[in-house]
Amino acid sequence: MSELPNVEVKYPGEYIFRTGQALPIKPRSDVSISGLIDAPSRFYLSKKELYDWSRGHVLVKDDEITLIWGEHETEGRVEVCGELTLNKDLQNFKINKQHTYSHKELSQFLKMNRVWFADKDENIKVVSNLERFKARVTQEIESGNDMKGNKKYLFEQNVTHELQLKFTLSIPVYDRRSLTFEVEILFDITDGNTKLWLESRELAELMQKEKEAIIQFEVSKFNGGPVVIYQ
Repeated sequence: MSELPNVEVKYPGEYIFRTGQALPIKPRSDVSISGLIDAPSRFYLSKKELYDWSRGHVLVKDDEITLIWGEHETEGRVEVCGELTLNKDLQNFKINKQHTYSHKELSQFLKMNRVWFADKDENIKVVSNLERFKARVTQEIESGNDMKGNKKYLFEQNVTHELQLKFTLSIPVYDRRSLTFEVEILFDITDGNTKLWLESRELAELMQKEKEAIIQFEVSKFNGGPVVIYQ
């Protein structure tokens, strides 16, 4: 009696028949992982002896690193992607993000995030100055000042000079190491409405330097292994 064939159903209406000494059917063993920026290097170092890394490569693009092995393989392909992300507590500040606050929103937010201030007393002072600023704006509007043209310019200059609307944070940017930088509260008054937002040139510069340092550190872990390609 002939041996019954081993049947694999690929798609509806498509079948594969295996008979005789055909190899057993094995499930695909592709690897697809997404994680933090060190995910690719951690996978590589832990599996260094299991793969022929001359058949792999590393793609580096802005704040992402992707480790790929067996790009053209029908099975067993490996792709591990790591992304550099900002610290969540820093993201909540929405610095340099064109996000606007009302007086109440910003005052409450700064009070609740006092822990990240380099000087805790500065937090109290900034919140107090925001209240004084609100009072000044209300007074100007009630006095009939339309806050346009030269009047608006002079008001902004006086407020900037008299009130300290800036503060210093000490907070992690990308990793657990805290960095210190100055943040400025900027504002615009239009038709009696005030919008406030946070800006920091120092943070923008620190982010760029930190990103470059972290990416290069991760890339250095692939020395002697897969080729590194910068996109």
